[in-house]
Amino acid sequence: PRITAYRNGVLIYGTEPSSAARLSAEPVAPLRMSVLGNPVGEAVEVDVTGAAGQALTIQLIGTTGRVIEQRQIERAAATEKQRFDVRRETGGIMLLRATAGEQTQTIKVLKK
Repeated sequence: PRITAYRNGVLIYGTEPSSAARLSAEPVAPLRMSVLGNPVGEAVEVDVTGAAGQALTIQLIGTTGRVIEQRQIERAAATEKQRFDVRRETGGIMLLRATAGEQTQTIKVLKK
């Protein structure tokens, strides 16, 4: 899969996906996210399911509402595993948001 990563709204890895990459078939399974360990320390590790073969966007949103990092995967795997480094972030509640097609799921993550 191809990955595009943004930090503070700036492209830091990969290339912008084409407009065709944003088109997807109807989802077969519901979009689900699981954070491995919550509260988290140095990193947020997440598994996303229900987006296989679709374009997937994952955003980590800080306590002030700003997007800390955004990743775009052109064709998600059956279980998409991502790791976000949060060592520089202050403690508190962050949001992790995944979007695939018409589906969006947001979960709260507590940073120690």
